[in-house]
Amino acid sequence: MGRTVFRRASILAVILGAVFLLAPRDAGAWRFGTQQDTHVIGAVKLKGPNDTPLVLGYMTRTEFFLAGLYVKDEGYVLIPQGPGMYGRYMQMPDAETLARHQKAGMLPSPLPRYKLGFWTYVIGYSFWIMIAFFAVCGWWSRSNKQRDATDAAAFGDLNRLPGAPTRLPGAAP
Repeated sequence: MGRTVFRRASILAVILGAVFLLAPRDAGAWRFGTQQDTHVIGAVKLKGPNDTPLVLGYMTRTEFFLAGLYVKDEGYVLIPQGPGMYGRYMQMPDAETLARHQKAGMLPSPLPRYKLGFWTYVIGYSFWIMIAFFAVCGWWSRSNKQRDATDAAAFGDLNRLPGAPTRLPGAAP
């Protein structure tokens, strides 16, 4: 019984340690509400207001309740670069303006493909991952208790065998 508990605690410690070591820095915080993140794809020749340099990127929106409930891909955005611009973005122009900028070589044609990263999904759905983890732990604990009860019922009479010690190590008194 003691080894089983130690084994479970060791497995849990290794899993949690790996998650915290490999996860992005902001993954460990409890959060509430909506968080929008911009992700850079690459530089473009197009300039923003006041000749601000822009980069092409995409935006994700994550809803949190303690942990991530879901993540949504918000599509392409233009991200201004420079001091005081952190967290700012501009929506992509309409189709007609986009085609004009692409024809002029200010934006790539076609727009580069992107996909959401592994950790974006892990953080974005972390609430459900936690629920699944706790459900599996509860099931595992319950099935081990049932197995221990079955073993005790099947082997409980070993203490009464002729020539057996009066009490086996680990047996109930």
